[in-house]
Amino acid sequence: MAYATVPGGGAVLPDDKRQAILDAAIHSFARKGYHATRISDIADRAGIGKGTVYLYFESKADVLISILQTFVDEVLSFADELMRESVTAREGIERFFRHGFARIAENPDLLTVLGQRLFLSDPAMQRRGEEFFRSIILRIVSKIAAVMDAGQVRTYDPTIIACAVIGAINTFELYHVLHPDEDPAESIPRITSELTRFFIEALVPDPSG
Repeated sequence: MAYATVPGGGAVLPDDKRQAILDAAIHSFARKGYHATRISDIADRAGIGKGTVYLYFESKADVLISILQTFVDEVLSFADELMRESVTAREGIERFFRHGFARIAENPDLLTVLGQRLFLSDPAMQRRGEEFFRSIILRIVSKIAAVMDAGQVRTYDPTIIACAVIGAINTFELYHVLHPDEDPAESIPRITSELTRFFIEALVPDPSG
């Protein structure tokens, strides 16, 4: 069993319970909305006491940040694995985007939460969001710059490409605004395939010259 250190240090608690809290929060945020969701709603969904949530997270905003951080860490960890493997740039980019987009497709509630634009809701949340996305972009930039320096992909401004990678997530939401009658279970794999092909063609040089 994995364990997590609680905020501020001190006791070490089972990590599976932390994940249960995050899963419950995603479900509640998607259905009730972030602002209408109470910590007690999350606790009830996770089958724990309200006080237990505070053993892991200092506030509802911390829960939200942790949801996003967990997703980002998992996807970027996969990118690190690809960079250690002997794969072509085309294969690596395809596997990275398919993996990341598939993780979103597996959890439509997460996509709903992302679509709520929560970091624009108030100044405090906006500051948290800016800090969070700045850290993500810097991490992505370092990986993009490394493959550009190695000559594996075309040279662009890596910061702009990093922002485009993050912004691609909005494609899922915007597509379904335009096509509300389409079943997400059917359209998401197609959107994933198209986005992956788009990034490959944009980033990887044509081997034929």
